[in-house]
Amino acid sequence: MSSKTLINPPMSFSSRKKIERNVSNSRKENNNKVEAKEKNEENTGKYPDNSNLRWWSSFYFDYLKQESNNPDNPHPLLASVEIEVVKEADLEQILTLYKQAGWWNEPIDEKAYERARRIISETFCFVIALYQDRIVGMGRSISDGVSDAYIQDVVVDKDFRRQGIGEAIIHRIVQFLLEHNIKWIALISEPGSEEFYQQLGFREMIGYTPFIFPFEDKE
Repeated sequence: MSSKTLINPPMSFSSRKKIERNVSNSRKENNNKVEAKEKNEENTGKYPDNSNLRWWSSFYFDYLKQESNNPDNPHPLLASVEIEVVKEADLEQILTLYKQAGWWNEPIDEKAYERARRIISETFCFVIALYQDRIVGMGRSISDGVSDAYIQDVVVDKDFRRQGIGEAIIHRIVQFLLEHNIKWIALISEPGSEEFYQQLGFREMIGYTPFIFPFEDKE
């Protein structure tokens, strides 16, 4: 039986380049899939018993970075805002936010600065939103560091609201708590802010009533 040798015609330059691009794109896709799988495994290790908790991991902040280049991004300013967990911050700016929210009625003096300093340094998780050199938002969580945590003092400067900053602050606080294996997380919302927290996954505690001790400073 005779055999024939098939000789392929010479490949054109454009065809060769097209194949090279397809191979390159295929490799990029495979690399992206591997990176995504590794990241998913990393976050699964952090929060192994609840897949919903992984949504609060770094995926959210990666999403913000991706959206920063989206021309349809509803919150373009957020791409320029740093959300940080801190143990110290500009005390004057922090007190300004407290006063703006109506939570600080005492005189701004050395005693006030010292109290603010201790609130920041001794709080389990204190988060600031930093735009350039200006603190435009904050929030914190008090906790035993083991099981339970309460979120409070969440406020955004009135000139920077409706930019997604408050949501980012809550995300960073919850992310920090989950990283410390704290999964009982509660807060008391002010009237009118219920929907904000519900959209972030919080639910009303039916059957429970918050109480406060009515202490009055006589000084």
